[in-house]
Amino acid sequence: MEITTIKYKFIEEIIQINNPEILLSLKNFLIKLKSQKAKTSEWMQFAGIWNDEEADEMSEIIKDCEKIDLNEW
Repeated sequence: MEITTIKYKFIEEIIQINNPEILLSLKNFLIKLKSQKAKTSEWMQFAGIWNDEEADEMSEIIKDCEKIDLNEW
C-alpha cells in the first residue's frame, strides 16, 4: 500500500472519532513518536555508510586515539 493511501485511510478513521480524549491521545502519541524518531534518526542516518572493513578501520583509529601516552605530554 502506498504511503498516500495509508495517510488517507488514517485521516478517514480520525474524522470518524467524536471523542476529544481519543483525539488528544492520538495527537500526543504522534508527537511522542516523531520526537523519538528524530532522536534516533540523528545517528541512524550514518548506519550502513561504511562496509565492515571500513568500520573496523575506523574502530582501530579510534582505539589508537584513545591511548594517551603521558610521557608525550
